Amino acid sequence: MEATQSIEDGPQATAEHGEPLLASIPQTRQLLGGISDTSVWRLTNRGALEVRKIGSRTFITMTSIRRVAEQGAE
Repeated sequence: MEATQSIEDGPQATAEHGEPLLASIPQTRQLLGGISDTSVWRLTNRGALEVRKIGSRTFITMTSIRRVAEQGAE
């Protein structure tokens, strides 16, 4: 697997309207304007970003990413 991924290389599960349900940590960083890994983990620890584990991989729900993008996080 390459070190860099485009947003299209993410999980294949999609909602009814075709949007992915989950994003990888690198995808989450990109979607939230290039924030750091540390910022992503801080947001998960605060509960602002929802984590889903599938096997050994960690994903963030698109619903929570959208919520943080639209409303911000304390």
